[in-house]
Amino acid sequence: FLIAATAEMNRPPFDLVEAEQELVGGFNTEYSSIRFALFFLAEFMNTITMSALIVTLFFGGPQPITIGNVTLDIPLLPNALEGTVWLLLKVLVFLYIYVWFRATLPRFRYDQLMDLGWKVLIPASLGWFMLLAAQRVGRDAGWDQIVVTLVSALVLIGGYALLQLAQKVSRSNREKDGASF
Repeated sequence: FLIAATAEMNRPPFDLVEAEQELVGGFNTEYSSIRFALFFLAEFMNTITMSALIVTLFFGGPQPITIGNVTLDIPLLPNALEGTVWLLLKVLVFLYIYVWFRATLPRFRYDQLMDLGWKVLIPASLGWFMLLAAQRVGRDAGWDQIVVTLVSALVLIGGYALLQLAQKVSRSNREKDGASF
């Protein structure tokens, strides 16, 4: 989800069209002054919104962090504000992660981005969906969850091996035909 959210926001390394190093930086060249500032502000608000969505969906939103049986409380803070402070702290962590991505990850070329999407991310998400579906069917049918997980993992590993084999055959066919990509 984090990778998809980063790509959706056109944040590095997925900002191919609006990259600062490009001679023509996408639609940004058409605007200056307040219009450019509003576009930039809207992109940053999208980052904040996506961070808040990630925190709400996957990290408990305003709930305090619990490690084992210990709940971290913020002392000297009224209970009414504690949830808001926890939510903002968690959102700030993800904003830091997005800044960290921008500073450390190299930008993808277009062909690398398409390879990542079609050959890695989509098969991985479909495999994860199949694993969750098998878990749900197994739980509803009363099967042993460990057996269902092991069988699902073996099927996913087999599917991954078949995908790698198909890519190897495709690559050798392209090389045989003289294609350079």
